[in-house]
Amino acid sequence: MALKQTRLWRYLAAIAAFSLTYFGITRLVFLIPLKQVEIWPLWIPAGFAQAILLLYGRRLFPGVAIGSFLLSSVSGGAVWLAAVSAFDDTLQAWLGVTLLQRSKFNTQLESQRDVLGLVTLGAIAPACFSATAGALKVCLGQAVSWANFGSIWFDWWIGNVTGVLTLMPFLLTFGRWRAIADSPRKLLEAGTWFSLLLLISWFVFYSPLRLQIAPILWNTCPFRL
Repeated sequence: MALKQTRLWRYLAAIAAFSLTYFGITRLVFLIPLKQVEIWPLWIPAGFAQAILLLYGRRLFPGVAIGSFLLSSVSGGAVWLAAVSAFDDTLQAWLGVTLLQRSKFNTQLESQRDVLGLVTLGAIAPACFSATAGALKVCLGQAVSWANFGSIWFDWWIGNVTGVLTLMPFLLTFGRWRAIADSPRKLLEAGTWFSLLLLISWFVFYSPLRLQIAPILWNTCPFRL
């Protein structure tokens, strides 16, 4: 009996820590100053929630629901909107982890099959369901017009996809970073790819030359860059 109570308290403590961390990360994301943006183009909490459930078990899913509900509640939204947000965020993480586990996904990303699985089953597929629920929520809540449903859906979808693909590989492979640091060749390779990522990100989001090089691409992009 005492052992069961200890396990229960550990489980509840893990849920509390997870929900508070999810809440804190989401609050930090909302502090990022983005102008004229209704949906975040990089939703980091999606990647965080999915990585935690994949590494520590789907039974921690109440942490996502509680953290999301608390965030919506303190933001002044209606209770039913907070409940829908909690369902939406939990569905994204739960579905992504379930699809990855059924495909025998290796969290160390050691093969192209694992990388492809992360992109398709871990990011693209679950984001479709999350974007649908999210777009319905904001339209039913009259935050935006139904005429903008398509653009809201795509922005929601691309935000979850980029959030998963940005943070999940980092968290899943964090334990292998020491091996990379001990190998000069691997360290050089990692540094090169990271430098290219920073350069491309700077060009896409901040470089004044982007409009001169490809003006049509930026003007027709479905979400504001």
